[in-house]
Amino acid sequence: MTRKKLKKVINNSTLSELSVPNNFFVPLPVNTNYNTDAITVIQAASQPYIFSNNFWVLNYLYKNEGIVQTFVDLPVDDSFRNGYIVDTADKEFTPKELMQLHDWIEDSGLLKAYINATKWARLFGGGALIISDGRALDKPLILDEIKKGQNIEFKDVSLWEISQYNTTYESWDGNKNIVEGFKTDSKPTNNFGKKGNEYFFWQGQKVHKSRALKIDGKTPPPQLRPLLRGWGMSVIEKVIKPLANYYKLNDMTANYIDQAKIDIFKFAGLNEAFETDAGATAVQTKATIAGLLKGINNGLAIDAEDDYIQKQISFTGIPDLKEQIRIELACSLMFPISKLFGTGSKVWGEADDLENYNSMVESTIRTPECRFNLKELTLIGCRVVFGKTPKSALRIKFPPLRVLSPLEEAKLKSQQADLLIRFGDRQWLSPKQVIEQANILKLFPSEIDIEQVPEKTPPQPEPINSKGTGDAYGDDSKQRNKLGESS
Repeated sequence: MTRKKLKKVINNSTLSELSVPNNFFVPLPVNTNYNTDAITVIQAASQPYIFSNNFWVLNYLYKNEGIVQTFVDLPVDDSFRNGYIVDTADKEFTPKELMQLHDWIEDSGLLKAYINATKWARLFGGGALIISDGRALDKPLILDEIKKGQNIEFKDVSLWEISQYNTTYESWDGNKNIVEGFKTDSKPTNNFGKKGNEYFFWQGQKVHKSRALKIDGKTPPPQLRPLLRGWGMSVIEKVIKPLANYYKLNDMTANYIDQAKIDIFKFAGLNEAFETDAGATAVQTKATIAGLLKGINNGLAIDAEDDYIQKQISFTGIPDLKEQIRIELACSLMFPISKLFGTGSKVWGEADDLENYNSMVESTIRTPECRFNLKELTLIGCRVVFGKTPKSALRIKFPPLRVLSPLEEAKLKSQQADLLIRFGDRQWLSPKQVIEQANILKLFPSEIDIEQVPEKTPPQPEPINSKGTGDAYGDDSKQRNKLGESS
């Protein structure tokens, strides 16, 4: 395939041609100096097919296979199961107002749409969130023009529903084996109100870049980026071989179960009967009748010279093999087996499993890009809920992934309550601030009305003086001294 033809193929972007061209990759030469280990690794790397470019396969894999849905959805669902926390140093945004903002994030559908777009980025290699404020989608989304109470809609789409306008291949340098002029913005494209000439297309409509929040999948190697048209890779790419082994073993096990019992009929004169067509037909009829008699009457009638035995297939070794394939698949995905298959692991302890899984979620889902996207979306929420944006920068935090037991949760709440009480006693926090923090931390089953809390701690009454009654005389120490002197 010539470079000119390759450029035409990429620019046309048809589905059949988006798979890797036949002559794009040169077969790796097998040198006699390579040892068998090197050849094995080379053969593993000699499959140029890109699953990320076959959206029908990915669609039906996700629809039909529960395990695919699990490793695509579970990290995203776990990452946002308790939403995210918004904080700012701007004193105009009180904790109560921030709680109103959190309610809007959930009620407006923003969080649900962002979760779905992140799932499509994992499945297909890319997704996006389209933001509509009632104006034409090809007009820029200007943050300062969003009014308080305005209706904002969020639509999640995959990379196959939206295309980049300026993703072009302008030239091919004959001295280099990469495509130059590939225009894609390496920085986040969500700069509200700034002019730009990059657009997206969605359902035949031109969408301004400020309205399309792009989410990429796994970053591909530089030489493969032109084939993925500026998007990332699907998570399926890294589990092709473990997933194939998993399906092969399941199919083999199902066939073994179907053939677990094999009926063997020994007919006298079988070889002589097969010498003629009539004899072969007679043997086939005889075997069919014998099988029907065995199935219907739970018995078998055969000639005295004939014989019948039943062979049972052993499943020894299959459970161990299945366990190893599960471990291989879980390791490729950085999943604990307990999360992926719902069973305990024989390799790591449960705590180590969850710590490894939580680290994977933090490094792949809760990324700096994710925080940046959520900041931009939350600024829209600030305009809708309050009609203003904070003067200080927003900070996005995530609740911890670890799920506490009821006893651990009660202990944690007790420690947090003690800390707030100490701050209140030392007057570092006012009573209202203490109650506000207690409501945010959800230390009580229901929220306490802050308006009923006084601004300052009311003065405490003086303690009533009382005489000590710890001695046999029922009097204080001075009286005891007097009694002692008189004696």
